[in-house]
Amino acid sequence: MFSFKKIRMAARAALIIMLCALTAVVSFSADFCPLMPEAGGKTVFSSGGSYIDATFSSQGYIMARQTGVSEKLKIQISLGDVKYNYSLRGDGVFEVFPLQLGNGKYTVKIFRNISGTKYSALFTAEIDVALAKEISPYLYPNQYVSYTEDSECVKKAAELCGAVTGDLAKLQTVNDYLSKNIKYDVEKAKTVKSGYLPDPDETLSDGYGICFDYAALMCAMLRSQGVPAKLIIGTVAPKALNHAWVSVYVKGKGWITTKIYSDGNNWKLMDPTYAAAGSSAIEEFIGDATNYTALRWY
Repeated sequence: MFSFKKIRMAARAALIIMLCALTAVVSFSADFCPLMPEAGGKTVFSSGGSYIDATFSSQGYIMARQTGVSEKLKIQISLGDVKYNYSLRGDGVFEVFPLQLGNGKYTVKIFRNISGTKYSALFTAEIDVALAKEISPYLYPNQYVSYTEDSECVKKAAELCGAVTGDLAKLQTVNDYLSKNIKYDVEKAKTVKSGYLPDPDETLSDGYGICFDYAALMCAMLRSQGVPAKLIIGTVAPKALNHAWVSVYVKGKGWITTKIYSDGNNWKLMDPTYAAAGSSAIEEFIGDATNYTALRWY
């Protein structure tokens, strides 16, 4: 029996299928959605205006916020004798901090500035952490590698890697793009102040940055594509100058801390700052891992 209702249902189903197909075409990478941190509200440590959400600590991060304090704030995350200190906002907005020291009982402290460089403890929490994977902390954004699903750097990574298969190929694609399109900002390097945090979208838009900017942008783009990437801060020889570079985890190869396979014949250091310079002398310098000393990673 002829039924307008069945025709309408069939037409609606066809429209939905067509829209889904169009979405897959216009979205740069339909195969991967960036992992984003969440405050799950199940494992919470709080007192007064201090609030720490460790619901997803197994994924390598905590989320923290503070309200009711006008003074400058710091948050310290430690395991054993190793301590990482970060600035913390006081407006109640969640910030993401990595648990990059492995498994164990972490101590998290929030401090309030009382004068000069002196701080007083506001809150302390002890958090037992068992990471789901070693690479988990390097798959999410955090304060040092900051991005959202709507970030321009995430969109650019999806555009570049949409037709690329494999982590190593994505790494090569992103590295090639940055080395050709982001230039070193000499003036910024001279004036950057302590406590500076990079903005990957700003670096992408400006086309300029210092080593910290390069490394953060590369990590943001790779993580958004599901490629674990560490932002490493340390020094380079011969004058022990402060520097930032990248270490990447590639399936089947492990952590590539000093070199990556780039052109089928040669291995090169994963250092987007020097890669952009394009000098053979620099290539020789960065190819020698002994020139690099890692101090912190995020």
